[in-house]
Amino acid sequence: VAPLIKQFLGLAMRKPPTVEAPESMEGWLSRIDGASCSLADQASLAIAEKLLTGRAAVFLDLPDINHDEELSQADIEEMGVTPSISVISAEDIIDWHEEGGRLIHVRICEEHSEFDRERFETVRQEQIRVLEIDQETGFYVQRIHRKTTGVAKAEFDSVLEVYPQIDGEYLTEIPFWFVGDTSSVEKSPLLDIAFLAKTAFQHSCDLNHGLHYVGLPTPVITGVDPEDGNAPTSIGPTELWTFSNPDTKAFYLQVDAAGFAALETRLEALKREIATNGLSLTQQATGQAESGVSRSIRVVQENAVLAEAVYQVESAFRSAIRLAANAFGEDPDEIGLTLNRDFVGQRMSPEEVKALLAAYQAGTMSLDTVLNNFRQGEIIAADVFNDDEIEKIEESDLDRDA
Repeated sequence: VAPLIKQFLGLAMRKPPTVEAPESMEGWLSRIDGASCSLADQASLAIAEKLLTGRAAVFLDLPDINHDEELSQADIEEMGVTPSISVISAEDIIDWHEEGGRLIHVRICEEHSEFDRERFETVRQEQIRVLEIDQETGFYVQRIHRKTTGVAKAEFDSVLEVYPQIDGEYLTEIPFWFVGDTSSVEKSPLLDIAFLAKTAFQHSCDLNHGLHYVGLPTPVITGVDPEDGNAPTSIGPTELWTFSNPDTKAFYLQVDAAGFAALETRLEALKREIATNGLSLTQQATGQAESGVSRSIRVVQENAVLAEAVYQVESAFRSAIRLAANAFGEDPDEIGLTLNRDFVGQRMSPEEVKALLAAYQAGTMSLDTVLNNFRQGEIIAADVFNDDEIEKIEESDLDRDA
């Protein structure tokens, strides 16, 4: 399963996310978790969690600042109290509750770490973060309960209660978005492959265990009188064996190759089944020809799980970033996010390039359309805008004329 996850992430992040955001948010997007992880890093983590467990979540943690003080956006950023977006794994989501399709309660299991300067060690404590809509005020409130140190029984102390605000306004929704369906617990998209891999591992252990035993030389002697003093007790090139009984036989046991045929056949069948279920995205090694149409259909089918995960992760992060834009004093409608869905790169052929250029020269296609096709066909980089490319073309024309 691990190689498949890496393969899927390689396909999904083959091209960086396309983000449309104001300049004031560019630095924040490069460390969106408040530390060192970029948007691409967090999106990769969310996709991996979705594929592994069938569920993940995106949480926007808003800074706890005193809104009675008049602070500029520059002051807030200098204080390091900008919002942060983190990915919550399915295992850390203790429970949640919805009313009328609205999320009103979430409990998250976390680990709080703090360095003890006296003992020169990091002290780790279990804590529970509760996100909910306050029944009295209707506002979003966040509470943290931390396990008491040195107590055998699980006892938690309340260490934080805060009503986060954006631009001086309390929130009426919990800034928590599931990656996947919230109405039921979905199984991992890779669970069937994991079961197959487990069975293949067990058969591989049986096969190798048997080969280990029978692969070692095992001498056998028959027809020896137990009371015969000449019976050999050791083996080696310097040992001489003599027998009183002429019917005595000495030989090595040799396993019949057919004894492991059933295990080998089953193991190969499991490998093929794993490959069919998605472990190998390209099965050209079979030696069988594959048409372009059949390959396209196969790729679409195999990437359906990945496409669904990418779409859900994109939707969750877009919502989180748009809400965070309010904290930067920016318009959420100006935020755009698109994750890569071009999983299998197919560079444009020279014939297609010539056809596009001919259409442009004939006046039947605009330059923008040509450049968009070049970008999709990986002739120009995905992060190059049409205006920039046109400007470079004009500069090249001026250089040639000079």
